[in-house]
Amino acid sequence: MILPRLTPKESWMEFIAEGRQFHKTALGGINRPEVFTPEILYNLFAMAMEKYIMGLLMFRKNLPDNHTFQDLVDGLRRMEAQAGEALVASLDEELAGELQALDAFQEICSVEGYARRAPNEEEILKMSRTCTKLREYVEAGLPRESATCAT
Repeated sequence: MILPRLTPKESWMEFIAEGRQFHKTALGGINRPEVFTPEILYNLFAMAMEKYIMGLLMFRKNLPDNHTFQDLVDGLRRMEAQAGEALVASLDEELAGELQALDAFQEICSVEGYARRAPNEEEILKMSRTCTKLREYVEAGLPRESATCAT
């Protein structure tokens, strides 16, 4: 089966919609620890954040070099530098640091081999706050109508 090709507008909007879905699922999962383990919550929040960032970068026609959180942050910074003062919000150092710290849970690009560490409850709650701050930053950089569409 061949899937229909999305237009550029549909593509970035799809990423934002998927980010919102992952985010909503993760938020609901925090209260259901018997089903949503810390590893599952980490992956849900990480997917939400990656989708949010990719949606914004796709909208701005500026893709990252890779998909580690370091690369995603670098992509956002490059996007901001190229946009100049045309952006409503800028990535603050605190949020950038919180995103970069997420790479410590899964070192997928390590030369020594794949490594991962399960986050504890406090780290999951911090990820939840980071994801919400990121969503606010991303939505500030998108057209106003996208704040309510594809939820």
